[in-house]
Amino acid sequence: MCLPFGDMLQEPVAPPNEKSQKLVKILKKLFWMQLILGLCKIIVLFMGGGMAGIGDLIAAYFLYSAYNTINYCSCCIYIVSTLFETVVSFDSIFGRLQNGLPLFSNSGVRNFSMALTLISLLFYIVSIYYVFQSYKEFKAISYES
Repeated sequence: MCLPFGDMLQEPVAPPNEKSQKLVKILKKLFWMQLILGLCKIIVLFMGGGMAGIGDLIAAYFLYSAYNTINYCSCCIYIVSTLFETVVSFDSIFGRLQNGLPLFSNSGVRNFSMALTLISLLFYIVSIYYVFQSYKEFKAISYES
């Protein structure tokens, strides 16, 4: 099933081969990084940011679901939601550049927010690559069984 809301109650599925074991380890690391990124964005929210961080926490859940159940649908949903966050990050960065505004200013919160946006953009690009590799492997596993 593509909607992973029952995955918290299921026991984890063991990866059947060496490549999938390696990808599950990478997804676990990405999960924790995504969770930390989302929590940092929520801290910026309380310091005067926007509705940042909620999408990252939802995406972290899809990562959890993907590596816990070897579910390729969760990988696909993660990629789509992260692509949305990537577009928002690009918009934030290039919107300021287009308007002739500096990326960093005298405001500490604004500087922290922009640094977090730049880190997020790099993280999203790397995570989409690895999750797509997992998607291909998990889909092959599902068709083999």
